[in-house]
Amino acid sequence: MMIQTPNAPYRVCDIPGKGSGLVSATCLKPGQMIISEPFLLYLLLPGGNVGHKSVMDLSRQFSEFDQSKRELMLGLANVWEHEENQLLGIFKTNAMMIGDEKSGIFPTICRANHACVPNCNYVYNEETGKQELFVIRPILPCEEITVSYLPDNLFGGRAIRRKRLLETHNFDCLCDVCKYENGEDEEDRKLAVIMIGKINSIGAKIPLTLDKSVQENLPKYEYLSQCTSLYNHIRSMYVNPTSVYLVMVQLFQISVLLEMVDETVSWASKIHQVAKILSGAASEESQSWEDTARNWRLYARNHEAILETINQWTMQI
Repeated sequence: MMIQTPNAPYRVCDIPGKGSGLVSATCLKPGQMIISEPFLLYLLLPGGNVGHKSVMDLSRQFSEFDQSKRELMLGLANVWEHEENQLLGIFKTNAMMIGDEKSGIFPTICRANHACVPNCNYVYNEETGKQELFVIRPILPCEEITVSYLPDNLFGGRAIRRKRLLETHNFDCLCDVCKYENGEDEEDRKLAVIMIGKINSIGAKIPLTLDKSVQENLPKYEYLSQCTSLYNHIRSMYVNPTSVYLVMVQLFQISVLLEMVDETVSWASKIHQVAKILSGAASEESQSWEDTARNWRLYARNHEAILETINQWTMQI
């Protein structure tokens, strides 16, 4: 049984054609955190896969639940009913990544249904150990609360998105972006995929250095040009803001590699504004971007520290 907090800004209810879901109980504003929730259980997934040991751990954790937690777990959706192990089907349906090799079930947030362009974004807070759900565009009362089940770097059209969702979540997407046979943004998305392929090809050859030689900087300037074109292109599209965020981060990084201080500060400031909406103003990510924007002119003097940082970057979208 789902226990709902009194005066919560959301309600758990049935959504026609989707089963259980979340809807807003009031007007919700971008950057507002509406749920902060600890995991019901989590699994370590070596290589990102649910192996035999993971399944055993799943059964062990469930066996230690009291009756209320068992009912909560068993009351979650299961789109993998063909699985012999019911718990595994429920886990695969509802689990959310909280690390490279770790996934958890958050019994309220996992009820948010998918939309290719959602109105909310979830972020795992390492410090509190809770999954947090943030509003990323204005939501009206009784409007469904949605999140994206797709990778942030998947810019593809309807067929690509639906194929991915069918493989990973076993359903045909009928969100507002997908339900029309020929979406208005299909051609724009095809072009975005082509542009990203070119950007990633160039990025794979870019040295992570602060070398000012012409030979070193030619591919960097090409990368900057291509990323700028992609950014301008997707800004006019109806896409998940997390995808735009990825491109902005690449523009920040290439500005650092080219030692373009003013541009670096500008991108850090813009990314900070987006981060405040995606993960909240108090998040570690938002505060880090705010600090970068405020102090980069000072940081830029320390080449040794910058080189240690950029060593960990990847120039891929």
